[in-house]
Formats: sequence, C-alpha cells, structure tokens
Amino acid sequence: MHVDLAPSLPVSKQPEMVSLVNNTKKTLKYNPTVEEMYKPVVGPEAPYYANPLASGENNVTTGYVEHMNLEEFDFKEQYQTFHNFGYAKAPDGSDKVVGNKWLHEKFEGRTIFDTRQADYAKEQSRKREHAGKASDVENWKGPWAGYQGEEEDRMTSEEKGEMTEWQRVWLERNKDKKVREWIRTGKTPEDVVDEETPVNPFEPSGLGIPIEKAKSTFHGKEEKDYLGRTWIVPPSDLHPADQKRSFLPTKVIHKWTGHTEAVQSIEFFPTYGHLLLSGSMDMKVSSGVGCHCQVKIWDVYNRRNVKRTYMGHAAGVRWVAFSSDGKTFLSASFDRNIKLWDTESGKCIGNYTKGTIPFQCVWAPSDSNSFLTPSQDSCIHQFDIRTGECTMTYNYHEAAVNAVCFYENGRKFVSTSDDRKMLCWDYGYNPPTRYIQETYMTSMPAMTLHPSGDYILCQALNNQIAVYKCMDTVVHHPRKRFNGHKVSGFALQPAVSPDGEFVGSGDAEGNLWFWSWRTCKVLKKMPAHKGAGAGLAWHPIEKSYVASSGWDGVIKLWG
Repeated sequence: MHVDLAPSLPVSKQPEMVSLVNNTKKTLKYNPTVEEMYKPVVGPEAPYYANPLASGENNVTTGYVEHMNLEEFDFKEQYQTFHNFGYAKAPDGSDKVVGNKWLHEKFEGRTIFDTRQADYAKEQSRKREHAGKASDVENWKGPWAGYQGEEEDRMTSEEKGEMTEWQRVWLERNKDKKVREWIRTGKTPEDVVDEETPVNPFEPSGLGIPIEKAKSTFHGKEEKDYLGRTWIVPPSDLHPADQKRSFLPTKVIHKWTGHTEAVQSIEFFPTYGHLLLSGSMDMKVSSGVGCHCQVKIWDVYNRRNVKRTYMGHAAGVRWVAFSSDGKTFLSASFDRNIKLWDTESGKCIGNYTKGTIPFQCVWAPSDSNSFLTPSQDSCIHQFDIRTGECTMTYNYHEAAVNAVCFYENGRKFVSTSDDRKMLCWDYGYNPPTRYIQETYMTSMPAMTLHPSGDYILCQALNNQIAVYKCMDTVVHHPRKRFNGHKVSGFALQPAVSPDGEFVGSGDAEGNLWFWSWRTCKVLKKMPAHKGAGAGLAWHPIEKSYVASSGWDGVIKLWG
C-alpha cells in the first residue's frame, strides 16, 4: 500500500511579488525600485472623487505646469488684453497671435494698457456736420454737408492766424534784444523800473519761459542703480501701508533748507512717499533765459538730500501736484503758466495757460489725461495734456476761484471762491448742480478730502476749518469745526492722517496744530516755522511722519 501525502503540483517559476505605490501617500516605509515608482497607476476609477487628478505626474487637470521666467507686467498685459479684447500674443514667444485676429488687425495690436479701443475707434471715425434745417435756406447744407475738420484744412495761413515770413524774421531779430533787457531789469522791456529794484515773485513777468528753455539739474551721482532702476523707483523693501493706526509727531526728524523763499506747496510721492515734491518763490538768475523759480524733489528715507531741481517759471510757484503714478507732475506759477514735467528726466513736456494766474492744479481722478485749475479770472479751466488745449471752462463764480476738491471717486467736485460761495459740479458739465451760500460763510482758499471720502475740510478765513458732508449732497456739518489757530488771510493747506483720526494745519504765526477728528479738541500745538506755515502733508506709509513748509523757506519732517 502506497500513501502519497504531498499532492502533485506543476513545477514553475513563482510570480514576482510587487508592492503597489500609493500616489496619495507622502511617505514610504520601504524602498521601492525605480520601475515600481514609475509604473502607471492601476485600479478602478472614481469619477465622482473630489480630486479628479488620476496620477501624481499631472500637475493640473488640463495639463502640466512649466516653470519659466516672465515679467509680471508682461503677463498681466497679455492676460487682461485677452480677457477684454479677445486676442493676445502666443505664449511660445513667437510673433503669432492667438484669439480674434480680425480685432488684432483692426486695433493694430494695441493692448489693455494702450489707448482704449473705444477711444481709438472714435478717433478713426469722422463725423458728418449737421445738415441743417430746410427752412433755413442760407445755412442748409443737406446731402452736401462735409465732415468735421475739413474747413480747417481749407483755411489759408492768414485765416488760421499763422505768421508770415517777414513776421518770423522780425521776431527772430528782436528776440535776443528783448531777452537781454529782461535779464538786466528782471522784467519785460515795457515795465520801466530801476535796475536795483528786486524781482517780485508774486508779480507776473508778462513773458513766460518756453518749454525748450526750461531745464533741470540732477544732484545725485547716477540716475540709475546697478540693476537699471531709475532714481524715482521706490525701494524694494517699501510696501504700501495697510490700515494702521496713526500717531501724532513729537519732534523734528530732518530739515530741508534748499529753498531761499516761501515754500507754498509740498506733496509726497503717491502710495510710497519716498520722495517729497516742493514748489517755492525763490528766484535764480540764469544766463540766456532770465529768472527761474524752482521746484525741487527731496529724498525722504536715505540721505535726505535734494534729488533734482526743475527750473522753468518766471514767477513764484503756487502749487505742485504729482500724477497718480508719480511719473509726471504739474507746477502752477504766478507767471500765468502751468507746466507738465517728466519726474525722472526733468524734461518739461507741456505748457498750459489761459492768460490768468492759476491758484491750483488738480488731477482728475477719473481721467488721468486731464486736470482742473481754479484761476484769478473767476473760472475753472479744464486742460487735456495730450492736446494742450482747454477743453472746458466752468464759469459761474463771480470772483477769483481759490480751490477745487473732487469727491465720489472723481465724478463730482466742489469749488470755493472769493465771492464766499461753494459750488458743486458734475465733472465734465458746466452748470453747477448746487449753490451753497450762507451769511456766516467766508472765503475758503484751501480744501482737502477726508480719507473716508464722506467729508470735505475747508480752511476758512474766519480762523476755523469747516467740514462739509458729501455723501449724498454737499451740506455743512455744523457740529464739526476745528478752531483755535489764526489764519489771517493765508491759504493754509489742511491735512488729515491716513486713518482719518487726526486733522492738522499750520497757522499765520508758524505753529502746527493737531485736532481729534472725533471730538474736534486740540491735541497738540508745536512751534514750527518763522512766519506763516503754508503746506502740510501726511506720509502715506509712515503713520507718524508729517512734512510742513513755511514762508521761511524751510521744509521740516516730523515724526
């Protein structure tokens, strides 16, 4: 009897045991081979799983992420252009276009940061003139009405007011003689004065300095650093401030003494405040041109020296204003001219005048190419920097207009005048929407907007700062007023801290005053200048930094 306890089994190679790698695990407790790690993922699919990625090799659902170096500005430019206009450059770096090629050809490849497409299309389309009424036989044009602008092309040089050849020759021969006489006397040849009489910076010279004669001087070593960044670029470690609590200044941190006469206006560089712009009454005689009034830009953080001096006005500078990006700024002068400067290069790129003294130049928040200037001729003039022309005149005041202030995101503005009125306007429309005139009102030569955008603070000549609500309609706020200081007829610029908790102003005796916005009580009074204090500006980032200027020609930084 034979008993076989072991069954007969086929002799073959044992199958290889493979440990599957879980692609959701971040750690492994054994060392898998390279072949095991790179094998495809197998198993049932889960279409309703929250994470639709089937493999760790895929970075995103629609493809892979490829790292490359690209400027943030270039990426945003093409991204916004594609989402707004439907076309963009190909991402492979070639000259190809992806998206709507027909729009790309029509608009000549313009991007979102170029001129708006609607404006461009409006420029390209020519409008027909009005045909007129058939009842008016003399003025009726009917189907023969031409296009706008054709009459100018048909006008002769005499009709356009251009000079003839002999007039140009006469002007060229007498130009040097007039300039030499103006340099010698400090005034135009028509003014008969003694040679020893000093030049009055408040009196218009009658002969503005042309754009090509305006100049600037850079006082640093190099205009660009080793990375190629210009001197107006803010430091890399400087970031726009969050909503932090502001504090009152306690002492003087630095004094800038480059000006020799009264400093009427100061302003920090937008958003960052690493530069300070100032306009003054000091005059400097320059050979070949005459007397220059100076505008200076100062360093705030590093050496705190003067960076560049701009000279192009024949009388004192009344107001200076940075554009929203700080690349350009405006300067209004008593020589009846407003000049537009390139901040970086110091070149004068525009000159605007209506033959009257401008008291302010305020950029329009809703239109970066336009600005308003209240003037001595009882009007507010609106200029376009692209054409250099006055596009609109607001003319409902009865005396010199001193100040304007925008509110409601630049859609509306208010103006104050020597006629003791406050008028409310819609930007771009001449008739005012509201008249404010009360028996207790006085002239208010300076205004500023509260950071909340709901209040306007006006420096009144009755020795107080009046407050007006501008939420729905502009009305006087009788319970809020800041007094105690002496104005004495000076146009003292008020300032509000970035968080809106403190209100500051200078006075006619050279003191700095600070009030609480909530209680309207005086919190601090400090002696600051010898003479009246004209300008005051709160730093946008450093919450306790305040810059003040006065008629002693000194600019002080407080902290």
